[in-house]
Amino acid sequence: MNQFAAGDVPKALLEQLAQASDDDEALVHLEQWLALAPIDRRAHETLLARLARRGQLREGEAHLAATVALFDAEGL
Repeated sequence: MNQFAAGDVPKALLEQLAQASDDDEALVHLEQWLALAPIDRRAHETLLARLARRGQLREGEAHLAATVALFDAEGL
């Protein structure tokens, strides 16, 4: 029996790629990860950390506002 639920392997792979890649490539992987798992807190935290490290504070604030709205809409 497979121990992973459908979608867990791609998400785990994208998480590893995002953490191991340079900033530009990591952002691509993070966008893909968020597309697969839009309410995965780790993906959002990782993206915000990457944006902060790059000095992209406005982008981080915009993403945070959009994420809060998404989580509110989902009742989380």
